[in-house]
Amino acid sequence: MNHVEFRYWIKGYYELTGGVDFEPDQVEMLLEHAELARENSGCEDNFTSWLIGVLQAIMASPDDIKPKFFELMHEKLESEFVKKTKKVIGTKATFGPPKNVQNWSRFPGGPGGGRRVC
Repeated sequence: MNHVEFRYWIKGYYELTGGVDFEPDQVEMLLEHAELARENSGCEDNFTSWLIGVLQAIMASPDDIKPKFFELMHEKLESEFVKKTKKVIGTKATFGPPKNVQNWSRFPGGPGGGRRVC
């Protein structure tokens, strides 16, 4: 699962469960899926990295603070989903590095570079 598939998966999971108050094992499962998506994407996705941090904070937080994190997760997920779907639904969706690049070293995701930002 890559970062785009992960967005759809977590959106569906959130809708099915209500996303109000995840149990600790559900938070751990979400974290595992987020880490898997980050590993399989081949790039750094801001939303996935942000979510991993939030899920780790949820796991370390007292129970009375957790609902605020879940609310924040829901708001961020909604805004990210709308932003990403508008980008794809627009006139032309483009993914990946630019084509016909002469000097790949200038692009972090190209040969010799680090992970590119999605």
